Amino acid sequence: MSFHLSIVSPALPDRKSEHDIFRPTLRGLGEQPTQNNASVHVKDVVSMWQGLSPHQAREIMFWELTLRKAFESFAEEELIARFIQQGHAAGV
Repeated sequence: MSFHLSIVSPALPDRKSEHDIFRPTLRGLGEQPTQNNASVHVKDVVSMWQGLSPHQAREIMFWELTLRKAFESFAEEELIARFIQQGHAAGV
């Protein structure tokens, strides 16, 4: 059995190159339900790295990619283990 899992999250921006590090990133929080007309209003956030060297930009790209791959690997292993466990429980 083989499959590939991709994680998409605002916490892990999908950057194509280290040049993307220098561009503003929109972290849209979307519409959040409020309870009892609370006075909390959710806003989208734009963030941007400033004052980085090209070496630091490459390092950030490395760590973001490493974190994404670690999450994906963990989730894949967990899904396979649960699939196998359910197969044994069902007598397959």
